[in-house]
Amino acid sequence: MGTRADFYLRRSLSSMYGSAYGDVFMWAWLGSIDGDGHPEGIPAQYKILKSKSEKKFRKRVLKLLLNEGGFDGTTWPWPGSNSLSTDYTYVWDADENKLFLSCFGYGWRTVEEWSRFLFDFEHASCSATCSCGFAEPKLWDDEKTCVFPTMRGE
Repeated sequence: MGTRADFYLRRSLSSMYGSAYGDVFMWAWLGSIDGDGHPEGIPAQYKILKSKSEKKFRKRVLKLLLNEGGFDGTTWPWPGSNSLSTDYTYVWDADENKLFLSCFGYGWRTVEEWSRFLFDFEHASCSATCSCGFAEPKLWDDEKTCVFPTMRGE
């Protein structure tokens, strides 16, 4: 099994119906892939991480699913009931009008934060054998903080 990825659209109910709904979100699962789901593994020609609108994100994800043999959003493909057990989850947040990603549910990060982390990690001034106390850059939370919709009844 490769690096799995799930793709969603998300919008808060409070943005549509008022603050009484708090942090309740409406989710739309677009589909999933069972390989090359790592941010650097998604084929570049789909430009998913470069999406600047919900329409572009949706179109690019659907093209990826069609061309790469992904799961089309009709039947949940994983043994777990949600994306907490998925390697990477990509969510277009309609309220913030940007793309977020998560690794096994350990917090949401923007594509810009992910890119900055990679740059910092690759350009760190010390090696793993250095004794200066350098700690490698940290991107993800220590605990699973993401909340995902339940995709199958259990």
